[in-house]
Amino acid sequence: MLEVRVAIEDQLAHGMVLSDLQQAIREGLIIREYIKGALSVGEVAELLSLSYENGRDWLHGHGIATMRELDPELQVIAEKNAEDLMRQLGIRLL
Repeated sequence: MLEVRVAIEDQLAHGMVLSDLQQAIREGLIIREYIKGALSVGEVAELLSLSYENGRDWLHGHGIATMRELDPELQVIAEKNAEDLMRQLGIRLL
């Protein structure tokens, strides 16, 4: 385990006890890595010892969306590519 020392300003600690502060920092780092795309929902759940569904709900509870959306321009291109592929494969959606 890596030991890191971090100086936290009093106004951020809000009188937390050490264990609560350590947990908040750990959770903050997990959220940060998820937002950066370095962790999946499953990896977040694993780090928190939760099921996939509970990990997803934990992220939602912290205001973190778990549906990754494409840029609108890329969404149009992705949909067109999907339509072209379905046409080539002879697949029709009813």
